[in-house]
Amino acid sequence: MVETAEPPGRRRRWLLGGLGVLAVVALAAGAFVLLRGGGSDDNYVFGTVGSTAGDVMVHVGDKEPRPLEKGESVEAGWVVEAPGTSAVSLDLADGGVVRFDSGATLTFVDRARTSGGGGDPEPAIEMDGGRTWVNPAGDGRSADIGLDIPAAKVALTGNPVALDCTATCTVEAPGGGVKVTTDGDLDAAPGPNENLSVTDGTTLAVTTAAAPSAWAQQNLDADAQAGLPAPAAVDAPGIKGTAVVDGTFALTLTVTGDPSGDAIPSELTFQNGKQFSVNLVVDGSGCVTVPCDVNVTADDGATGTARIEAGTMNLSFNQPIDCYDESFTNVIVPGIGTTAVQALLRITDVKQDGERWVASALDGEGTVAANLTTRCNESETLGTSTSTMKLSGSASG
Repeated sequence: MVETAEPPGRRRRWLLGGLGVLAVVALAAGAFVLLRGGGSDDNYVFGTVGSTAGDVMVHVGDKEPRPLEKGESVEAGWVVEAPGTSAVSLDLADGGVVRFDSGATLTFVDRARTSGGGGDPEPAIEMDGGRTWVNPAGDGRSADIGLDIPAAKVALTGNPVALDCTATCTVEAPGGGVKVTTDGDLDAAPGPNENLSVTDGTTLAVTTAAAPSAWAQQNLDADAQAGLPAPAAVDAPGIKGTAVVDGTFALTLTVTGDPSGDAIPSELTFQNGKQFSVNLVVDGSGCVTVPCDVNVTADDGATGTARIEAGTMNLSFNQPIDCYDESFTNVIVPGIGTTAVQALLRITDVKQDGERWVASALDGEGTVAANLTTRCNESETLGTSTSTMKLSGSASG
């Protein structure tokens, strides 16, 4: 059989077509390399860059830093810097968002790979400086991302958290639902409006606020606009809810209502608007965790007890009433009655005491009552007079 030569024009078209296919393959490979940013195919992908503002830079391996671009996939091994007023938003692959600015540097790691243990990815974000907002948008896979700040780790359970490391690192969870563990093995779970500062692995401090910070509220509003869920209610006591009461407190008792009850001598009743100082000593030395019951003492022989639980102290103490002579210096008849204080106090501020959180300020309401059981003078009416009051103050010494 005689082989017939292919027409020259047809052969050229086939060759050109073949080169065109190779060119398409090369372009596709180039696009893949750009998307992956030079990372390996099996690196964990945290998410996609939703937006950038300012001079945001990314470091990938030992390559020269380059600007971070919208639409890129951020992988384990990347380091992203948001200096000055620049800002980044990252849409997490499994739902949720990360936003950071004000000089934050975020390192995206896969602990399973860096530890050499292999297995399923263990994604984590290491934060240095600036501000970062993380909303995992529920308890899906994004809630498994670990967060590392200087001297501590922050674990998510589904609710968002604001991390501010522009000075001392502060952890703020508007809905609660995060746990902080320091390098010194201290644990704390701040509740709503409790801002936890981490000075180092052994030094924590808590401040309270009436509402989320401006940074947290800005991100809550942005999340709502993006259709992300609001923080879910968390059944947890927060830091103040785990605090004990131990020490001496300088309290002010302010009468808030007119006395009611029996017509005992007026000098024994508590009139509306009157104020009294109370030095209350709470023996919470044996109270390591709540709930717990403690003994209390106060001025002029007052004694009682208190129940401490869930950020409150239910207080009850009695002080004896004595009958004095006209100089008010000599007791004629001791123990003619008692003054009784009943109050439910809230722990409004706390301080760190080793591994405990201890109340440093208290505030609440209750009643103060005088009960006269023995007459100091003839014709006096026996009985009880009760007034409402409020009690507040802070630890002394």
